[in-house]
Amino acid sequence: MLPRSRILSAFLLGLGCALIAAGLLMPRVFSTQTVLPMAAEKGLSWVLTDPAGKAGSVAENFAELHTDGVQKRLHITLEEPANADTVTARAGYALLRTGSGPEAENLLHAEVWSYLLDRATGIPRGVTRVSNQIASPPQDLNLEAPWWFFERGALAAPELNIVDPDLHTAMPAQRQGEELRGGREVVHYRQEYAPVIMAQYGPVFMGQTHISTDSTSTPRLAYLYQEARRDFYIDKASGLLIDLQEQSHRFYGTGEGENLQEVLVFAGKLDAHNQLELQQAAADIAATRLVDFWPAATTGAGVIIGILALIGVITGFGRKRQN
Repeated sequence: MLPRSRILSAFLLGLGCALIAAGLLMPRVFSTQTVLPMAAEKGLSWVLTDPAGKAGSVAENFAELHTDGVQKRLHITLEEPANADTVTARAGYALLRTGSGPEAENLLHAEVWSYLLDRATGIPRGVTRVSNQIASPPQDLNLEAPWWFFERGALAAPELNIVDPDLHTAMPAQRQGEELRGGREVVHYRQEYAPVIMAQYGPVFMGQTHISTDSTSTPRLAYLYQEARRDFYIDKASGLLIDLQEQSHRFYGTGEGENLQEVLVFAGKLDAHNQLELQQAAADIAATRLVDFWPAATTGAGVIIGILALIGVITGFGRKRQN
């Protein structure tokens, strides 16, 4: 009959091999990729405020820049139909002044975006439909880029294409590094571009007009331009955008880019409360996935137990030969 020590060593050796196999197979059986949960259906919001922002009004033909502050708002809800891979996303995007008076009078522009969201990558699948407040047919876009939720594995890339809701397209953003925000590790990307004619990129309502620089001059053909810089701070553990800063400038200009009339001057950021809400949402999303260290920990435990078991077998065999 075998000694108990040999039986125990054999058992531990088998256990170690089983743990190693489980650790290696775990990533294939259970996805370690963050998947956006339906719990986010209560909604996520990003409200960028510039108390000193300046904006003109379409109704006033941009004759005057109001200086009582500007806000950009993005609100996301997740809706049915949904399955394990995709969910219907609805995004409300608005630009408004923050001065006194009814909000409806301060609203400068609003859109509703509807698309099927890939819950792992944050990229729309198929067509994205955009409807705006002007009585015009919706616009269908093909956007193959994330906006507010990102695949964790993509956050090491030196450059990412990120949706620009103003231009109705995706624009490149360069990786700036990593840092801590509210105790959470984030990856910082910066999206920046020089003045471009907005209508060339997709917003059909951003057309051309005629501008007179004074009461006696002949009206000149002008196009709506925008230049912008956005700083995206993306949570590493969840892939959620938890902080956003934007500096953007719009003006009507000639085909050569000469500025004829200011339309928007904006330097907005999220307030502390909004940042805390998004940090908590990121923590909730990250908690729904299988923690990355479990496969490695299981494999490591199996290796250690296996080594100890082999030592037990070898030393037990040595004692038997001596006897």
